[in-house]
Amino acid sequence: MKKKKLYMIGNSHIDPVWFWNWDEGMQEVKATFASVLDRMKEYEEFKFTSTSTAFFEWIEKTVPTMFEEIKQRVAEGRWELTGGWFIEPDCNLPSGEAFVRQGLYGQRYLKETFGKISKTGSNVDSFGHGSNLPQFLKKSGMDNYVFMRPRLDNPVFVWESADKSSVNAITLPGEYTTWFYDATKKNIEDTLAAMKDYDKMPCCYG
Repeated sequence: MKKKKLYMIGNSHIDPVWFWNWDEGMQEVKATFASVLDRMKEYEEFKFTSTSTAFFEWIEKTVPTMFEEIKQRVAEGRWELTGGWFIEPDCNLPSGEAFVRQGLYGQRYLKETFGKISKTGSNVDSFGHGSNLPQFLKKSGMDNYVFMRPRLDNPVFVWESADKSSVNAITLPGEYTTWFYDATKKNIEDTLAAMKDYDKMPCCYG
């Protein structure tokens, strides 16, 4: 029997101005990134992924010493750049131009700051995904897309838009974030249950 691989993805989904005002959201980003950097010092094998280039820009302007440490971790391959957009948006209401500019500003910042762009779009908390998203993602330099809603019976598929642009897509079998042991354990169990037809699958925690 072929062994299956479960990839544990350390991440943090932050809605900076949903429950908080901007100052509170900014503090949440700073606290989260500080914790990530501390964990990297504790555990050499620990890797982390984050979206929303706006967060990097905030840290660059307000905590330059932390930002330099993040750049070092990105260069080491321990801090993965995903998303490629300025912020994780709602995907039901924005216009096509808004998505184009998300990719333009987000990827340009990553390229100018870290020397590379994101190849994987990540928008785990949107309650909808327009049929033309593969076109916007592909033309922004991204080949993959990760989301959570809606859950699908076949979570891994190639998503094609009307112009024939396509991306490799996956809807996460488990939650996109966890807080404590029980929630993480359930995420692992749910993801393993969805792996019957696959030899590898991502499982998020953090």
